[in-house]
Amino acid sequence: MQIRKQRTSRRLGITLMEVLASIFVLSIGLLGVVAVIPFGNFQVSKAREAEYCASMLAAAKADIKVSEMTMPVNWNNHGDLTVDGQLVFDYDATPADMKLDCRRFFVLDPLNPGNFASSNRFYTISFGNSNFWREFMRGQDELAYTTHEKYRPDFTEQNNSATSSGKFTWFCTFAMNPNAAYTGNVNSVPYGDWQGVTVDLLGCYNRVPGDNALERVISIPNTQIKDNYLNGVRMEFRSTNQASLDLAHTKYIFISWTKTGVPTTEMPIAGTWAKIISLSPADVMNGNDYVRELILMPAGGSFPASWATTSVSNIEATIIPGVLYHTTHACVLK
Repeated sequence: MQIRKQRTSRRLGITLMEVLASIFVLSIGLLGVVAVIPFGNFQVSKAREAEYCASMLAAAKADIKVSEMTMPVNWNNHGDLTVDGQLVFDYDATPADMKLDCRRFFVLDPLNPGNFASSNRFYTISFGNSNFWREFMRGQDELAYTTHEKYRPDFTEQNNSATSSGKFTWFCTFAMNPNAAYTGNVNSVPYGDWQGVTVDLLGCYNRVPGDNALERVISIPNTQIKDNYLNGVRMEFRSTNQASLDLAHTKYIFISWTKTGVPTTEMPIAGTWAKIISLSPADVMNGNDYVRELILMPAGGSFPASWATTSVSNIEATIIPGVLYHTTHACVLK
């Protein structure tokens, strides 16, 4: 009996169609990798910016404490401080005779010694032309603004004030309330009744200081406050200037209001830095106004329990475009 052997064929290669299919699948994978690279670079860039700004704020915080910048005696080289023609700090060689006006918030703004955002709710501390301030500003180049050449600002003196061309800058705000036992007028608080404060330290990216078209105050009528959102609030912002509502590169704004019916021993205004949780994607025209809606959460204090009460009035939003980072720390004013 004859047994027939079955022949098995051997493949000596792959077909052209298989090669093309493999190239097609590989191309899809490579395109996916290429598409992720720009997004990854963007995230790395944002992380680097956050790292630089965090380092700057940490250094600024240390400088404020070491240089005792919150001490009124340093604000004008051991002299009186007058803001907008009003005596804010009455210096005296005898500490017990020194007095401080505590009716507004205070702001330390290294790059804008003028009127902060054209707001009448802040006393801007300019430090005058003291050697203390000039030496401090020279130190900022190395200490507070990172050693990376790309981001380190170039400080120059123009009109006796320090300005910066750097990407990262900072300023801080604080309110000083008298001791609980103080029974005098808040516009002239003696040295012995000053108390410690919590300083709000803000980090900015590409800020244009002194631009009143951008750094400005917008009034918020009670009717434009829609409702409370958890611990925050939903507000409607209106402006005839569209640029003033450009908040794409801003995360924090300052909300303040007038307190009515308070005794003269208390600060007549209240306020807090608020974080923008969400905002309408684009301006909406309503008559001649540009309108945007924001949901805000308090970052350094708290909002009123109700905005509709008679004890809350004259609500204002102080907008400083470019404020991206916020931190707080305790300081003293003595």
